Amino acid sequence: MVPEMDQDQFAWDESYDTGNEKIDRDHKQIFMAANLLHKAIEKKAEAAVMDKCLELLLEYTVFHFNREIAFFKSISSTVLKDHQAYHDELFAEITTIRNNQGKISDHDLGLALENWITNRLLPHIMEKDIEALNSVPNPFANL
Repeated sequence: MVPEMDQDQFAWDESYDTGNEKIDRDHKQIFMAANLLHKAIEKKAEAAVMDKCLELLLEYTVFHFNREIAFFKSISSTVLKDHQAYHDELFAEITTIRNNQGKISDHDLGLALENWITNRLLPHIMEKDIEALNSVPNPFANL
């Protein structure tokens, strides 16, 4: 059973927009998956439900990171190597959160997710993604 969505913990804000429709759509999907997980934690859902929500978050994050790196390669971004390294860090962090499921309290799992979104993912979106998009004369030429 998928938890019902009341109010999103991680609300998308227009200030997070990068100006690239595909990248922004992916970011919104990551937020959606994070909100599903947060709601599952909040509702004290069964472990299998939380596991599915975490898996969705991981899978979509990997999908997005791969697509974003492919795009930045296609536009010859000068910060590609640094961007890939940052993605690797973010992926390692969310994987650690995933691996801690069942080993820490649901409350701590929720706090770890909130910390990752707020202190790692959002700065990445608002700083690193914008930097990568601005690292070429016309970052939207290859859309």
